[in-house]
Amino acid sequence: MNHFIFLSRRGTPWIICGLWCCVVGLGACTVLEPDDGSLHLLFYNVENLFDAVPDGSEYDEFTPAAGWDSADVTARLERLGAALGSVRPAPDIVTIAEIENGALLDTLFDRYFVDVPYPYRVFSRNPGGATGIALVSRYPIKDVRTLQARAGAYPPLRPVLEVRIALPKTELVVFVSHWKSKRGGAAATEPLRRASARLIASRLRELARTEPELPIVLCGDLNENPREGEYVEYAYQTALLTAATVLEWETGADEPPPWYEGIAQMPDAILLAATAAAAREIGQQLNLPVFVDGWARAAGDGSYWFYGRWEQIDQIMMNPAAAAGGALTLRDFSPVRTAEIADGEGRPISWFDDRDGVSDHLPVLLQLSMEID
Repeated sequence: MNHFIFLSRRGTPWIICGLWCCVVGLGACTVLEPDDGSLHLLFYNVENLFDAVPDGSEYDEFTPAAGWDSADVTARLERLGAALGSVRPAPDIVTIAEIENGALLDTLFDRYFVDVPYPYRVFSRNPGGATGIALVSRYPIKDVRTLQARAGAYPPLRPVLEVRIALPKTELVVFVSHWKSKRGGAAATEPLRRASARLIASRLRELARTEPELPIVLCGDLNENPREGEYVEYAYQTALLTAATVLEWETGADEPPPWYEGIAQMPDAILLAATAAAAREIGQQLNLPVFVDGWARAAGDGSYWFYGRWEQIDQIMMNPAAAAGGALTLRDFSPVRTAEIADGEGRPISWFDDRDGVSDHLPVLLQLSMEID
């Protein structure tokens, strides 16, 4: 294993499964009872949140030589804390991309956003990586895995967190990831996003075999729209594909693109549907997991404003058990646009453009009904 996990609980170091860990939250602590029959999960790419301690892996603009100091860090944490505090309903689980380390994660949730206690925390990044991904939760974390994607001779891609959380009447598995950006060209970088999708899809197939009714949520900055294949007119395979379209190719109802060689030859894609019913039905026909696209409920909207149009790259997806299962049911999904996060037109405000801003991404919020009795 070649990555770091930091699970926080007063900085106590543990060794788990050969990984260097700092476990803070898996021992005795007070866990809040549910306020009502709901579960709220937030994903937020916080745009390069670094501390003021140089360790050699920072981007050049976040070093003392560039003028980055503790006052900058404090200002950013204050803005981010205010942004998180403005989210309603308040999230029970927060997932984050582009934060430097676990100590900074603790500082954020111990000093700058304390409205909700999150005793369970996980952080992971590759050695030498500039930033990592994180999850904090009101509910107990039962198990953590990190998955490492590779693509040929390319350096290891960002890790994927797989976190199992104990809820009152079920368990929930949350995958957190941050896929390769399109810098260098969408087509040229697509194999790297497909490598991340292949890794997650393999694990999803395993869980579907062993625990078919386990609720699962995928969240992260995937740097890809859920209908990416349509956008590029299926000129090449994308990491996200519409399940109904794949079914048409597989059954001969529609002519597939030249690269399509059958579902058995396409392990590196996550398949999406608009509803839990469609996801379950098409998944049964293809014998593959199909996930519900949260953005199907917010067509035309987005979380990232890019060259005058919305991109839906920040995502939360659910399997049918999470969207319409016995213990969890989809209630709503939407980007968050409070005054602390977005401008008057609902666009994200980057802290680097305006000190009243936070990030160039909007957070996205998933609201589920949860069985508690």
